[in-house]
Amino acid sequence: DKSEKIIQIKGYVIRQINEDTYIFKDNTGELTVDINPDELPSAPFDEHTEVIIIGEIDYNVLDGIEFEADAVFFSKK
Repeated sequence: DKSEKIIQIKGYVIRQINEDTYIFKDNTGELTVDINPDELPSAPFDEHTEVIIIGEIDYNVLDGIEFEADAVFFSKK
C-alpha cells in the first residue's frame, strides 16, 4: 500500500542492495529505497554525495517500510 502522499527526503545513498534497491541514510536513520535506474542522476555519485529523493512511502507487511523513489537529484549545498 502506497501512502499516495509525495514526500522529499534529503541525505545519502550509502549502498546498493540489488539492481533497484538502495539504503538511504540521513540524520534520522536508514531507510530502504527503491530507485529504478532511469530515475538516478546521469552523473556518478557515491555515499558522500548529498541527494534529494522525491517519492512515496510504501508499507508491506512482509518487507516493512520502503520508500518508492520517483526522482533523485543532487542537493545544492
